[in-house]
Amino acid sequence: MSLLADRRRGWRHGRPGGRGTRGLVHMGELRAGDRARIVSFHGGKGFREKMSGMGLFPGIEVEVVQSDGEDGMMLISVGGSRLMLCRNMAGRIHVEMEG
Repeated sequence: MSLLADRRRGWRHGRPGGRGTRGLVHMGELRAGDRARIVSFHGGKGFREKMSGMGLFPGIEVEVVQSDGEDGMMLISVGGSRLMLCRNMAGRIHVEMEG
């Protein structure tokens, strides 16, 4: 798949988990204790506004506090705050693993 096709899908930094992405994954793939830095969002203006309203921006470091299975919710720590995200939302956030 070409870079242009990736961009049409909203993957500005390459395909998540694909070649040349150096640890780029969907936030929904993270497990409790994992730390990552937000790279980009896969969604429209409304989704990006919702994320920014929760304090989630590209470049922000997050830590997964709790992860309840594949269909459950995720509790993440951002700075001094904790947020709950459903797997659907977390799957639209591209992160780069820390460490």
